[in-house]
Amino acid sequence: MGHLYSPVRYTFWWVWPSIRAANDKGQLSQEDLPKLPRADEPEGLFQKCAELWKSQKVKDKDNDSAQLLRSICWRVQRRVFLYSVLHGWTFLFFMTIDPLMLRVLLNAVQDMSTRHTETVSIVTQFLLVGALSLSMLIRVTCMEICFFASVRVQNNVRSVLVHSIFRKSLWIPDHALDIGKISNLMATDADKIGKWSALLFQLSQWSWTFFSLPILVYFLYGLVGSAAFIGM
Repeated sequence: MGHLYSPVRYTFWWVWPSIRAANDKGQLSQEDLPKLPRADEPEGLFQKCAELWKSQKVKDKDNDSAQLLRSICWRVQRRVFLYSVLHGWTFLFFMTIDPLMLRVLLNAVQDMSTRHTETVSIVTQFLLVGALSLSMLIRVTCMEICFFASVRVQNNVRSVLVHSIFRKSLWIPDHALDIGKISNLMATDADKIGKWSALLFQLSQWSWTFFSLPILVYFLYGLVGSAAFIGM
């Protein structure tokens, strides 16, 4: 699937061969799907987690579920994690500045209709329209990339958990094996965590809310005065 920052990734052109193959044959086969990135191979992810857990057990005997998930989501997949969150922030940044550009453009048009004077030149207005169009393209692309990477991270989490449970229950049976419990862990718990596909997408939105709050309060204060602090 190429490098994380390849132009093909940003245009989602990498899905075209699969779509074309499905249209030609009338169905989509497994061999027509893009190859899994090497960083997402379950065995490699499990080995990274195993080394991490082994080092943590020496330092901390009381490992909990939150630490387990934090290790799989962040410490093992740090690059993809940041890839998702940073694209989410970029999407939200353009969502924040779009109304500012639109306000300048609308004020310019309104001034022309009421005062018959150009406070903003025609060239600048066309540039603003072009910037708004480009901004929409960038923010939609970044939004899709953010969600795609979020799904990717959570799918890898599910792969690692299922792999770990399988090895523990069948390859290293050093405990009383409870088939029902193992089945629930693999089919229910790990699957639910994997289906939490919007985790990083929501995390980027939640964190951006706090980062951008001072800026939003500033503009809101200019609009409604001290009532902005009550709204905050």
